Amino acid sequence: MDKKYKLNIYEKEIYIEFYGDIDDSVCPNYKEEISDIVKNNKNKNLVLDFKNVTFIDSSGVGFILGRYNQLKTNRKKVYITNTNTQIEKLFRISGIYTIIGEYKKAKEVVK
Repeated sequence: MDKKYKLNIYEKEIYIEFYGDIDDSVCPNYKEEISDIVKNNKNKNLVLDFKNVTFIDSSGVGFILGRYNQLKTNRKKVYITNTNTQIEKLFRISGIYTIIGEYKKAKEVVK
């Protein structure tokens, strides 16, 4: 599988910009790779940028919640930014924003 994300690690945050679909075909690899990245940078918050994501399914939502659970043990947070209207609606309906922060624009991120 080709990586469909771009990773940047800043002083206070891990910033991941995803591309294409986030579904059951990519989530197992994302889970493994990004879990390791988070584990190796456990003192940083995680920002997930969906600007270039065209589709996300329930396995994608599960992936996000898994990273939330991974980070909350270190009192760090997950933030979501740049969602399109369809993904925004899915996240609102699923209640994901009740536990995960949202940046309306990526430039709000403190790097």
